[in-house]
Amino acid sequence: AHQGADREDHQVLAGRELHRLAAFDPASGEFRYAFDFSAYSFPPPEGGRAVDRDLYPQEVTWAIEDGGILYVSHRHRGYARDSFGKNGYVTAIDLERKAVVWRSPALVANAENFVVHGDYLVTGYGFTAESDFLYLLRRKDGAVAARARLKSAPEVLIEKDGRLYVRCYDTDAVFRLVAAEPLR
Repeated sequence: AHQGADREDHQVLAGRELHRLAAFDPASGEFRYAFDFSAYSFPPPEGGRAVDRDLYPQEVTWAIEDGGILYVSHRHRGYARDSFGKNGYVTAIDLERKAVVWRSPALVANAENFVVHGDYLVTGYGFTAESDFLYLLRRKDGAVAARARLKSAPEVLIEKDGRLYVRCYDTDAVFRLVAAEPLR
């Protein structure tokens, strides 16, 4: 299985089972790059406990390339406590250097996708018996700039006509997007 993000100049495909991500030029089919996220599959053991590797591997969920940076979300489909709270990240990779620029705090991105909006990423996190929020992450460092509580877990985010539509587990939410001061 794979998920992708299409843009005019490239297509990014993410293999869920293999924790791999590859980008191709859609016009020529030419390979552009690939990354292996296996190292992000499991958090290190804590307090003598290890994550059950059969039930909770983190998978690449969504990826968007913008301005020479590849933003990738990865999560597992279980409770945060099962991974010691180390789940639901976004990682930013400088494509020229092939190096990680930053990794967001945990528990900010387990929705099926996220949105790039100006100097920010809009992500969502929530799960049964866990807090449900929409997050605004700064693109320069991945820090949480703001968050908004949701009634249930966010599943899909769509930006259209200055609004952000959020499909949640059992409801929908709509936010008006406004321009923010540029980051310095």
